[in-house]
Amino acid sequence: MLKRIQSFLLFSLLALPAALGQEVVVEASLDSTLIWIGNPTNLRLSVSAPRDVWVEFPAFEADTIVRGIQVLRKSPVDTVLLDNNRLRLQKNYLLTSFDAELYYIPPIELKVDGASYHSRYLSLKVISFEVDTASTELFDIMGIDIPPFVIWDYALPAGYVLG
Repeated sequence: MLKRIQSFLLFSLLALPAALGQEVVVEASLDSTLIWIGNPTNLRLSVSAPRDVWVEFPAFEADTIVRGIQVLRKSPVDTVLLDNNRLRLQKNYLLTSFDAELYYIPPIELKVDGASYHSRYLSLKVISFEVDTASTELFDIMGIDIPPFVIWDYALPAGYVLG
């Protein structure tokens, strides 16, 4: 019996740091990991933490996350009160890229009460359009087409007659 109690206490003490380490959870996700060149996608950063902590989201320098990915817009922080006196803070970043490439986004650092927490790695693939360079035939500017039937040609005189 004493051996069981000692084993339980030892297991509890070993599991305690892991249980306390889950107090702050940082998540990062992209709405789409594959975009056309120049199209936007959202990067969503969220932190679940106790209610009384200060969370500092990253301010990306020169509006780029990594070389080639630009930040178009940053949303204000959205706060949701969870159960157990916890908060979920979320901030969205609208991203785009004008170079067709596979980008690896390193873990993004957030500060919670001065302590650094990191998200997981992300990847974003930007693909370009295929341009047909085989066709070299040029066409002249076309003239303006006049429609055969315009409703206003009949509606205005009918309005005068009926009105």
